[in-house]
Amino acid sequence: MARGDLCKLLVVAAISSVGCATAEDAGFTFDGGTTRADSAEPSEDGEPADTTLPDSGAPDDTRSPPDSAAPDTGAPIDTAIPDTAMPDTATPDTAMPDTAVADTGVPDTGDAGTSPGKVLIYDDGAGSLASAAVTALGGTPTVVSTGPAFNSAFDAGGVNVVVIDCALDTLPAGVITRVTTWAATGRLVFAYWDLNFEPGLRTALKLSAVGSYSSFKPIYNDPTSSVNLFTFKQTVPSPQTKTGTSELVDNGDSLTVAAGGFLAARHDSATGTGAIAVTNGGKIVINGFAPYNIRTNDLDSDGRMDMQELYQNEIAYVSTK
Repeated sequence: MARGDLCKLLVVAAISSVGCATAEDAGFTFDGGTTRADSAEPSEDGEPADTTLPDSGAPDDTRSPPDSAAPDTGAPIDTAIPDTAMPDTATPDTAMPDTAVADTGVPDTGDAGTSPGKVLIYDDGAGSLASAAVTALGGTPTVVSTGPAFNSAFDAGGVNVVVIDCALDTLPAGVITRVTTWAATGRLVFAYWDLNFEPGLRTALKLSAVGSYSSFKPIYNDPTSSVNLFTFKQTVPSPQTKTGTSELVDNGDSLTVAAGGFLAARHDSATGTGAIAVTNGGKIVINGFAPYNIRTNDLDSDGRMDMQELYQNEIAYVSTK
């Protein structure tokens, strides 16, 4: 079929679909085999003729389907997670109070907190180290070397501890009388070479017996003692020995305690005769040896004389009673 004939058929079909009898009715003419629309003529009222083409039956617009976005599911718009920050839970300050450990015997320049207060020391000229011990403990030493001076200082009162260190001479009667009275309730550290000839004083010190010896005897700590006077504040080597022969004729006494007392050190061995006795509830310490004999000992090489350290321990101990 010729292209012109096909066009005519299509026009006829279009005319029929809009209810027109002829091509002319629909505004079409055939001119030389070519179909065209008549030129639009104005209508009677002067308005331009409607040139809208009739529906040609073409299929509807095939553009993309409408927005296929998922329908609203009802979820709330603001999905921001609420603030979940935890409140301040900082742990309060649990700092522990000061638990500083007290002096455990390491050599130092003093023993704060253990001051014995005023200490009256009778030194018969042997160069007692008790004064240095009191100073190291933070106490106030008053050193005398005669009977009248002792009596005056003692009678003035205010004394906390009495120390007797007598290795060379006999104790004056006034000193013995006052020490005998003091021993009933006072704190006392005592050493007297001739104690075996003073029975009244021995009784006051609560000793049942003493036995004199002329040669130096080494001094051993008694490990069964209820108090260790070799480590109470300062560390003192045990045994305490002496190089060479003692210059003293009487070097001390072997001690036997009455009921209630105990031995803290012994002569010659840890099980020998009594060298240091503790009586009267710990208020009295008796040295059954002459401190003079070991005054130059520094057996642990700590720069402090061992007898000074032993005095520190003994004075500090009775000060707690």
